[in-house]
Amino acid sequence: MRVLVAGVGNRLMGDDGCGSYIAEALEGAIKGADVIDLGSVGMSAIEVLQNYDIIIIIDAYLSSEKVTVTELNLDFNEDSATSATLDMLFSSSHGLGVDTLLYLLKYIYGFNSVKVILIGCKPYEIEYKIGLSNKLIENIPLIINTIEKTLKAYNIEINIDEFRRKLYNILGAKID
Repeated sequence: MRVLVAGVGNRLMGDDGCGSYIAEALEGAIKGADVIDLGSVGMSAIEVLQNYDIIIIIDAYLSSEKVTVTELNLDFNEDSATSATLDMLFSSSHGLGVDTLLYLLKYIYGFNSVKVILIGCKPYEIEYKIGLSNKLIENIPLIINTIEKTLKAYNIEINIDEFRRKLYNILGAKID
């Protein structure tokens, strides 16, 4: 079973870049899964995503919770098709949303057996800005614990000290 941990986000838009930063820190710190920073997702990600049985996506996610873990439902409806069409029409193929990519994987490429887990980090500031907000950085210990628990559930080994050190170094933040 092939597992991918994919960070998603635009580092030029404040907290939206959290998944991208996290993926960079995870590179070399886990065994049993591939890690990729998808950045601002585009059509080229389809070629990567279709090679995996389990995809764990780390991304900014609007929620009342600081961190959420959700298995994404790939049973799309008419609204999903409309949303994907509008996303492709207005975003171009270089900035598609994760939902659109999953829709394309399932309905256009016929990839039906993938399990997709979203680790969502609550964003506080999504604006033209490099780096994460102080509020999101305060949530990093909880985010790290959530990632560790999620990866272990799929038998993925993580060097938590290395991951933590790299993440704080990338963010330019102090380790608590």
